[in-house]
Amino acid sequence: MVVTSCPAARNAGIRQECIGVPSSQPVHAPQSPASQPFFTPRQPCSRKKVRRHGANRGTDYNAGIADKAAYYREANERMLVCALMEDVAVLDNLDAILAVQGIDLYSIGPNDFAQSLGYPGQPDHSEVVKTMQEITRRIRQAGRTMQLDVMQGAWVSDMLLDAGRRILSP
Repeated sequence: MVVTSCPAARNAGIRQECIGVPSSQPVHAPQSPASQPFFTPRQPCSRKKVRRHGANRGTDYNAGIADKAAYYREANERMLVCALMEDVAVLDNLDAILAVQGIDLYSIGPNDFAQSLGYPGQPDHSEVVKTMQEITRRIRQAGRTMQLDVMQGAWVSDMLLDAGRRILSP
């Protein structure tokens, strides 16, 4: 998976992750001072969702792909773009972020977001939780989908402990 940023999304203070879309731009979660101007939507993002061509793990190094053109056509049709919001600037720019065309899913990175709010290492701090809930509410109110709406996370350590308990229990 290659992580890249759509310029419009990047300027809006979000990181846009596209599976396999190459980019020469480094990706980072912007940590912008409040005085820095952020995003003024001029036009929809023009980046087409495409899967990068190349033999790699995602295609099992092209093993068994008889029709590569058909494979990439289907991969492009099924591309999922997720906006990962990790900066306090999201609060002032959420409407502009929601105006970026082509984003399928929105997610908040709780640890980085907590840090940007001034609560490093405290993603469960009441102010962080309240702010993330407000962002989530606004995204859903706009008719958009949050990661939590379609995915459920689990810690690998919890899954391993649960599996161990099942093995050991009569």
